Amino acid sequence: MMFSEKRDHVILLDWQANRVASPSIDIAYYLFTSTRFEVLSQWRELLKFYYDELVATCFKIDNPITFTYKDLVKDFSRKADLGFLFGVYFIMGVEAMKGEDVDKHGFKENIFESTLDHYMETNKEKIKGFVSLMINMFDIFEDIKASA
Repeated sequence: MMFSEKRDHVILLDWQANRVASPSIDIAYYLFTSTRFEVLSQWRELLKFYYDELVATCFKIDNPITFTYKDLVKDFSRKADLGFLFGVYFIMGVEAMKGEDVDKHGFKENIFESTLDHYMETNKEKIKGFVSLMINMFDIFEDIKASA
C-alpha cells in the first residue's frame, strides 16, 4: 500500500499474483479475506461503489469503460469462487492459530495440521462459533452466485 505525501490518496500494489485478469477476482479475494461479515454482506453496495469510481476515473483519463454495472455483477458472481475458497482457508487458519504459540509446535512441514489438531482437541466450544462463521460466509457466497 502506498500513500501520497498528504495521505489523501492510496494505491494498492499486489505483486504476488501479477496477471491480466478480471477485477472481479481481486474484489472477491479482498472481500472474502479482508472484511467482516457485516461488510461482506453489503457486497452489492460495495461493487456498485467500485463500479462508479472506476467509471469516473476512466472518464477522467479519457478511457471510458465498455461494460455495465450489470455486467460487473454477472462477472463477479461467476468468479467469486476463488475469493470464497481463500476466505474459508483464511478463517480456518486465523481461528486455529489464534492464541497459539507457534514455537511450541516447532517449525515443521505440517505446522498448520498439528496446530489445527491441537485447536480442535482443546477448543470444542469455539468450534461451534467457527462453524457459524463458515455458515455465514457460505450464505453470502450463495447470494453472490445467485446473482449471475
